[in-house]
Amino acid sequence: MALYGVDVSVFQALNAGDGWDFVIVKATEGTAYINPMCDAQYQRAKSNHQRRGVYAFARPDLNPYGAIDEADFFVDNCWGYVKDGILVLDWECAVWNVAWAKTWLDRVYERTGVRPLIYMSASVVNDYDWSSVANAGYGLWIAGYPNNYNVPNPPRPSEDELPYSIGAWPFAAMWQYSSSAGTLDRDIFYGDVNAWNAYAGREIAQSKDDKENSQNESTEKPKEPVQKEENKETGEGVGATPNKQTEDHTKVPEQVDSTDKGFSAKEYLEIVAKAEKSVELIKETAEKTGISIPMSNKTYDILKVIVAIVLPTVSTLYLGLANIWGFGFGEQVDKTIQLVIAAINALLGIAIVKSSSDYHKGD
Repeated sequence: MALYGVDVSVFQALNAGDGWDFVIVKATEGTAYINPMCDAQYQRAKSNHQRRGVYAFARPDLNPYGAIDEADFFVDNCWGYVKDGILVLDWECAVWNVAWAKTWLDRVYERTGVRPLIYMSASVVNDYDWSSVANAGYGLWIAGYPNNYNVPNPPRPSEDELPYSIGAWPFAAMWQYSSSAGTLDRDIFYGDVNAWNAYAGREIAQSKDDKENSQNESTEKPKEPVQKEENKETGEGVGATPNKQTEDHTKVPEQVDSTDKGFSAKEYLEIVAKAEKSVELIKETAEKTGISIPMSNKTYDILKVIVAIVLPTVSTLYLGLANIWGFGFGEQVDKTIQLVIAAINALLGIAIVKSSSDYHKGD
């Protein structure tokens, strides 16, 4: 028995999750960002009588000692969802500090009484020792995209189809099996509505909708998403233990994790740093060969400002505003735009170093 659903952020339309069994919404990132569409997306799922949840995108790269601060920021801004939807830590940042993640999870559990799930790629699950997290009872939401699933309108996997090793965990709570070729993340939850409610910490009687969904799931094959009819909820319920999966999974190649933004400021600066190393080599060659490009002092100074300030600022602003206002063009396009900006930056840098021997020789 399984549930099928999607996870969304500011980049997905308000109705993106309509017709699915559950919707998980991005709520916060770090200690400063709140998804402006979070509550609307969450409340729509609730009005559609779907299972629901919220997640925090961890930023240990920005807050290496701020796990508790990020956990508090998440709880403070999501208190209205506690014991209604599941809580999740989205662990995608390239700073793999297991202790940081566990501190965040422990803090949220301490404040809410609900054990969050942790989301991460299959490679990260197996490349690090997560036994302290698994043994503490925090469920696993694993991500990996086999080629036959990461396509437009992919098929739905069966309950026993997870092809990845799950490391320290005895079973996975959920698998993100596709990003639908970059358009919509799709997930399978290994359990029924009772199991979902258990992860959410819901403690009141099972609702009429939940009972009907459980009966339907036990007798019917999952169908493609359709708009569900609205029914009045009469209550909610205590969940059962999630279904356990076999641990003998065959590992298959996975695609790069999908994110809802382009390069982070840190990643962009790393790209620029690599470009600068190339520029240094060109500078050394130019000095040895005596190559230079005639350039006036004013032009030289303007180029220096563009390289040092303007283009990095443009890239950072693009990323920041795309996150806040949701006008990005998708992960690959956003990253391509930032790479083009970095390439222009490097070329201008080359022009500067080639002209350096002529600098201050007159206007």
